[in-house]
Amino acid sequence: AGLGTRLEVAQTKAQLATAKAAVLTAIQAAQFAALALNETLNLPAIVDVVPANETDLTLKRLVTTDKNVPELVAVATQNRQEIQALDKQIAALKQLRRIALSAILPEVTVEVGVGLSGPTVSRAQPYDSQSYGATMKFTDLGLPVLTGLKQNSAQIDEKLALLEAQHKAIEKEIAQAWLDTQNKEALVAQAHAQIEAAALAQGDALARLKLGVGRNIDVLDAETRLNEARQNYVAAVMQYNQAHVNLVFALGLASVDALTHGVAL
Repeated sequence: AGLGTRLEVAQTKAQLATAKAAVLTAIQAAQFAALALNETLNLPAIVDVVPANETDLTLKRLVTTDKNVPELVAVATQNRQEIQALDKQIAALKQLRRIALSAILPEVTVEVGVGLSGPTVSRAQPYDSQSYGATMKFTDLGLPVLTGLKQNSAQIDEKLALLEAQHKAIEKEIAQAWLDTQNKEALVAQAHAQIEAAALAQGDALARLKLGVGRNIDVLDAETRLNEARQNYVAAVMQYNQAHVNLVFALGLASVDALTHGVAL
């Protein structure tokens, strides 16, 4: 029995060491991510580096808004450069279409005469007794112009389809990014609750040991679970912060100020 107990203690200590190492690895990954972001933004390496203690990790709510997804999509449409570029291309193509149309628009002179025949006018066919006259003179109806107009219209249709597809993609991206921030916030709350529960369990195990009714292995096991909870919290905070970074980029609002201080919409 004694040998079995010592073996259990040794195994639990090994698990505890593994859990502590996992926490350190998670914190180190957070530090590397912060350094990479600072390098991307051309900021000093010491800015916003994650501390070496999980209790000092900071949740960065970069986007504060009460807007719904369609309103956020409208924000992205106003700020995303690829959408602006497509809009400009479409406007230019429409202008080319108008120029092409102006070359073949007819000069129209309309003469209208209205007369009634018979004592009554049929309600089913009220225009039978009316007559219209019109003369048209086309300024240009050359085949090259018509061919160019047809090609131009096809280009406009293609760009319009591309713009519509891009808008749908952005709408999906915004919705997913926004929902991801909400999900990650829930995970952070869950991870924090796990830390509190694990800390209470550890305190209870220590108290029982001091009273002589507990075991060292129970204390070690409780400490292992606490370290695992801390590891989960570190990961949850990193995922939460990354989700907000992704949302800022999805909205087309990425800047040094936005990624360090956040934006309010």
